[in-house]
Amino acid sequence: MVYVIYALLSAVFSALTAILSKVGLKNISSHSAVFFRTAVVLVFCWVIVFASGAHAQISDISGQSILFLTLSGAATGCSWLCYFKALSIGDVNKVAAVDKSSVTLTMIIGMSFLNESITAFKIIGLSILTAGTYLMLEKKDVRLSKQKNSWFLFALLSAVFASLTSVLAKIGLQNIDSNLGTAFRTAVVLVFAGIMVLITSAKGKKAKASGEGAAISPNVGDESAKLPLDTDGETAKLSRDIGNEVSPLQKRGFVGRMTKRNSLFIFLSGIATGLAWLCYFRALSIGEASVVAPLDKLGVVFTVLLSWIVLKERVSPKAVLGLILLAAGGIMAVF
Repeated sequence: MVYVIYALLSAVFSALTAILSKVGLKNISSHSAVFFRTAVVLVFCWVIVFASGAHAQISDISGQSILFLTLSGAATGCSWLCYFKALSIGDVNKVAAVDKSSVTLTMIIGMSFLNESITAFKIIGLSILTAGTYLMLEKKDVRLSKQKNSWFLFALLSAVFASLTSVLAKIGLQNIDSNLGTAFRTAVVLVFAGIMVLITSAKGKKAKASGEGAAISPNVGDESAKLPLDTDGETAKLSRDIGNEVSPLQKRGFVGRMTKRNSLFIFLSGIATGLAWLCYFRALSIGEASVVAPLDKLGVVFTVLLSWIVLKERVSPKAVLGLILLAAGGIMAVF
């Protein structure tokens, strides 16, 4: 079961992505960080493709693989866009609760439509993992939405698209090198990341023009990113342009205050994200989505542990219980 190792490595690298982002990506728009990080991932993946000789298979890629990998990348982008929209009109803790159900959906789809094994341990693991996910959600004091119903639709669509990311990728990766497939779909994801930056930039300019300040944007990272990254990176924050001397990109509202430190950590988090995606889609190509997805979710556990050790962040007893259930559910899904 080599794919289990790849899935666990994906979780570790996703956790590193979250920590690097937390430490180094300050005073910069979260969407801009995602865009530049995805660009690093794209370059890194293609370097791996050429280094491994997988580029020789480019001419052999079938139309079906191209279609499903493109749809997978588009699903990732649509998930981000729907999550962003849901956060802009709904309460953060409610939106995150619905969005986090993507792993459950992936397991159900995998067992129902991909003819993957259905075992008692996997069903129990799915239930435990779902319970652990909701325990990890912290209640926050957030503004009430004027549009109380539409946020749920967008949050649900975010979860569905995030789930489809894995399912479509598994189909598209059949009879193709997983590194090549990952590099191909990353290009599609980059396009959607660019769209998110443009939308955020336009809303930021509109807000400034009306004297409302900066727009609200979600800190989306992995797969991890769905991606994301928290490992899930699902918090809302207010961002403002800081400083007097700004670059052309800053003047256009694409980034906040980009420093050498920001550039370094964007590069490092991009490498970590690239490794996470390469491992995740390698695991998907040879293993079951209903097993790979929950194992990858262990990235949340690793992230919290690293944040406790490195960043000295506190973890509530409720969150600790959630972490234990996440780990137990992910492990049980293997059997």
